[in-house]
Amino acid sequence: MAQIIEMATSRPLEPGLAYHILRYVPDLVRDEWVNIGVLVFNPRTGERRLRLIEDQVEYNRVRRLPSYGGRNGVAGAAR
Repeated sequence: MAQIIEMATSRPLEPGLAYHILRYVPDLVRDEWVNIGVLVFNPRTGERRLRLIEDQVEYNRVRRLPSYGGRNGVAGAAR
């Protein structure tokens, strides 16, 4: 089963901001992943910004990744 995992970091973008890298992990056993986005958080204001891959070529590449159980990538995870 494919999973999306947030990778926390303690490195701020600028003073007061934190971010998480969003990774798509089609197979935890193989420990392969693809960064698919970033979430930026401002703890002072509570504002969050999310940016995911938008380029169709990159999205198609992620969809083609083989996932555990024989299904293909993101399309297989949605079923």
